[in-house]
Amino acid sequence: KANALTLQMWEEIFDVFSYLSEQEHVRAVVFKGSGKHFSSGIDIMNVTENLFTPIATSEKETGRKGLMILKLVKLGQEWFSSLEDCRFPVIAAIHGA
Repeated sequence: KANALTLQMWEEIFDVFSYLSEQEHVRAVVFKGSGKHFSSGIDIMNVTENLFTPIATSEKETGRKGLMILKLVKLGQEWFSSLEDCRFPVIAAIHGA
């Protein structure tokens, strides 16, 4: 899917950047996609099927569902922030149209 960002991919990116942040020998990271495009963006179907559909179909009351969504948003922000918070430069080698 043109390197669409799935939940699994974001988890893996977070894990890799957390690991690399602890490595003294790392001075920079070049982040690139393979194939025709760098990335087509977030895989909306993957996010919907794995996050929002289970919450929407949950038997919990609306307030509890809202708290579940808030936790997911905070987790997503933590994943995104892992790139921003790196102690070294992160270079995106973007290609494609």
